[in-house]
Amino acid sequence: MKEKKDINYNEDNHSTLESDEENIQFRDENSKSLDNDNKRDEFSDKNKNDLDLTNVSELTFDEVRLSDTSSLDTSFLDGSPNKKKKEKIVREAMNDEIVEEKEHKKKRGSGIFTFLFLIVVLLGILAYLEFDFDSILGTKTKIKTVTKEITKTVVDDNFLFLGDAITEGYDLSKYYEDFPVVNSGSRRDTSDEVLENLEKRVYQYNPSDVFIHIGENDMVSNISKEDTIINITGIIEGIKKNRPYCNIYLISLYPINDTDGESINNNVIKNRNNEEIKKINEELKKMAKSENVTYIDIYSLLQDENGNLQLDYTKDGFHLSLEGYNIVTKNLIKYIR
Repeated sequence: MKEKKDINYNEDNHSTLESDEENIQFRDENSKSLDNDNKRDEFSDKNKNDLDLTNVSELTFDEVRLSDTSSLDTSFLDGSPNKKKKEKIVREAMNDEIVEEKEHKKKRGSGIFTFLFLIVVLLGILAYLEFDFDSILGTKTKIKTVTKEITKTVVDDNFLFLGDAITEGYDLSKYYEDFPVVNSGSRRDTSDEVLENLEKRVYQYNPSDVFIHIGENDMVSNISKEDTIINITGIIEGIKKNRPYCNIYLISLYPINDTDGESINNNVIKNRNNEEIKKINEELKKMAKSENVTYIDIYSLLQDENGNLQLDYTKDGFHLSLEGYNIVTKNLIKYIR
């Protein structure tokens, strides 16, 4: 019985001992907890002081200055920092910097484009003004010289008068005694006959100058005004082709006088009239301009106040007198001298 009690006593003491060990362990844990609490309080006080400093200071994140700390992450005070929020703030600051950099590059690119445009415009102006770029750039331009040989036929002065009876009766050696002249007039020639015989009438003399006066006989040979102009045009073009160096002068037709004067011979005048002659002269003047030859108006120099050939200038109302040829020579000599 006594041994049984001893056993119970030992078990009670063992239980008491275990309880004491547990109490000691509990006190140690409480002591550690108290130390942690004290450390936490010290850490909180230190962070609180740091936070107070940040409320009056400017923060710099990646070279971005932030004066407003209202959005500052203070979650580290309770030991659980909000990394996402901090990353968002930094990302927004970086985005602002990227936008500013893009705008800066855009402005810089626009300035470069404007500069290049001005350079192109300046070069265009200099090229238009044929500016000497070689002298500026120090370059040498090879210039190829092409020499073109021009052959010009030089002929001696030889003045040929081509026409009908009025030309044939013109005493050229008397009026132009100091000049080489050729009389190629034929009494009854018409414009078409002259055109058909240019070799004989013109080319063989190799003239330097040709004075053409033809057409009065066409009026009494049933040749129309239009055909007369065509034939005279052909004469001019033939001379140009075969004697391109030749100077060509086209003389107007002369007026006639069909009045009742004593010297007038209507058998010579026949159906010629001044109205038709003036119309032909108008066409001759236009044609001479188109053919680039010299037109010489003699008609107005020989007419009287009524538009007829002055009696002093004619022998029969059609052919010229010596005084008439004097008037003609006075106005043609200036093309020979």
